[in-house]
Order: sequence, then C-alpha cells, then structure tokens
Amino acid sequence: MYKVAVIGGGPAGMTSALYCVRGGADVTVYEKNMFGGQMLLTNEIENYMGFGSVSGWELSENMRIQCENANINLINQEIIDINEKTFEIQTNEYKKYDAIIISTGATHRKLNVPGENKFNGLGVSYCATCDGNFFRNKIVCVIGGGNTAFEDAVYLSSICQKVYLIHRNINFKAAKIHINKAKVTKNIEIIVNANVVSINGNDKVENILLDNYKNIETNGIFISIGVIPQNDLLINKFVLDKDGYLVVNDKMQTNIKGIFGAGDIISKNTRQIATAVGDGAIAGVEALNYLNTL
Repeated sequence: MYKVAVIGGGPAGMTSALYCVRGGADVTVYEKNMFGGQMLLTNEIENYMGFGSVSGWELSENMRIQCENANINLINQEIIDINEKTFEIQTNEYKKYDAIIISTGATHRKLNVPGENKFNGLGVSYCATCDGNFFRNKIVCVIGGGNTAFEDAVYLSSICQKVYLIHRNINFKAAKIHINKAKVTKNIEIIVNANVVSINGNDKVENILLDNYKNIETNGIFISIGVIPQNDLLINKFVLDKDGYLVVNDKMQTNIKGIFGAGDIISKNTRQIATAVGDGAIAGVEALNYLNTL
C-alpha cells in the first residue's frame, strides 16, 4: 500500500487526505496546531455551500471526524524538515512516503510595532472569535481594512462596549456589505489614514498611539491585516512566487514530481474554504494518479 503524507490539517489538507485514502492509500496528516486551520478563527461561515451558516469550529470538527472515520492517521506534530529528494518527513524521527501533499496554509501578518510581542496574549490578539469574550463590555481596537477586519469589528460590537476600526488609508479592501454593516453599527467608530505606532501598558494593553499623535485608551487590540504563507519548509527547495507562495500547476503539482500543494499555501488569487477544498480534491486525485505510475 502506497503511503501519502499530508502536511497541514486545514480544509485543503483534510480533503486531499480523504480523496487519497478512498483511493486505497495509507494517509497521514501532520498538523502542528489544531485541525481546521484558519477556519477555527471564523465565528460564522455563511458562504460554504450546503451549510447556510456554520461556525468555523463546527465545520472544522465535522471535517476532522470524517477523516477519523475514514481511518486517516491524524497526528498533532510539527514537521522539522522535508527531504524533497528522498520524500522523507522529519519530526522526532524520519519517515519515508511515496507522495507528499503540502497544505501548510498561511499565518497572521504582524504590525511589527513596539509592544506587539510584549502584550501578545495580554491584550494583543489575532483572532476576534477566539479571544473576543475576554473583552466583554470593554473597549477594543481592530486594525485593518479587509473583510476579516470588518467582520471582526461587527462581531466584537455585539459583546464589547466600544470598537474602534483603524485603517492606514481611506480606501478599504472589504466588500461593501461588510463596510455598510460596520458603518451602521452604533458602537463602531472607524478611523482612517492612521497607523499604529506603539501598543502601550504595564501588565496588559492600556492604550495605543497612532501616527496622528492620537492616543486611544483600549483594553485590547485585534490585528487583522492579512496573512503570509507558512513556507519555512519550502524555501530553497520548491519554486515560490514573489510573495513566497508555493507555485503549482493545474494538477496541484509542484516543481518536484510526486509532491503536490493545496490550499492557502499555493500561489492563487482567491483564498476561501471552498477553494481550499477544491485544491485538496485535485491534489488528492492527482497524487493517486501519480502513485498509479510507480
């Protein structure tokens, strides 16, 4: 029986694993955090077909259980290295596989300002749905101008006393539906043309300083300024685009035969749960096609 390693347990990774195991392969999925990936950071998903509205946690758990029921090996372990020549995966030991699917995803982009690392977990957060409840009836700031930032602001407005949404320029990347919803929410104040200079406090976040010299008292700051590819294992081994995303063809094949990519880690225009699942399905099918040639 051929062995397939899937690196990353988000929707792309779990979908590719399901296709591979149904095709007769022995599949192991490695995930260093919680299975579900970025889905776990979404309070409510309304654009995944067949569900209408579902929480990110529920959808993640449904996928994980489906993989378990299909006898896929789900391992919470960080990969240290990929040997792209021998197809060996290094954790605390070396294991050789016949095919590899890379679905390491992307991670939150940081502001890189003084106080951000110091107060991480002490008022600085990158996940409103994960940590919002800690700031119930308090004042918070959301940084960003995309869909996630506006969704976070609206979600936090339902549990917090006041929400400041701060963006570095006057134009937003978010969809109009999200912008309009935030604008009509009474306890959301939108501040434009402003950058965070520093995050300040003693034992926890107490205020932030903007480059217009405005000081905003706040109990928490939620940073929603996009993501960057988790490509540490890929550099100098695989072809990456200018932003560091993994380059694949329409069969999800990387520049190395037998190694595939799927999900948010690959170079593409749209990063959604639906596209990740689609990528995973293609990667799983093409991995099986490759194995059948061995």
